[in-house]
Amino acid sequence: MRRGKYFQFSLRSVLAVTGLIALAMWWVQWPSATATAFAHDPQSFHSDGRLMDPTSDIPAFAHFVASDDTPAIDPEPRSIGDCLFGQQTFYCGKFRFTVVRGAIARGPYNAFKQIEEALK
Repeated sequence: MRRGKYFQFSLRSVLAVTGLIALAMWWVQWPSATATAFAHDPQSFHSDGRLMDPTSDIPAFAHFVASDDTPAIDPEPRSIGDCLFGQQTFYCGKFRFTVVRGAIARGPYNAFKQIEEALK
């Protein structure tokens, strides 16, 4: 009888740990999913209010991603703090933007704009 209680407690622990692992995996992948959705339809983020940077260059970014069927989104390495706060910075071509918990916090802006202007 004592063994049955141990097994029941153990099974509950396994289920709780599995749920926490699934939640942690979703939290870590959330910025990547948001960046992919943003690259496929940047205008919806602008109209939904999930674009927080007033200096962003949405028309140029929308034109850039419209010219490519599957835009390549390259993530920057993340720190532990970035994972805990749910944020990550991405490059999509020459544009750079930062995703924080389901919204675009900074960008998109041309990461090479200063270099391009200096070369003119």
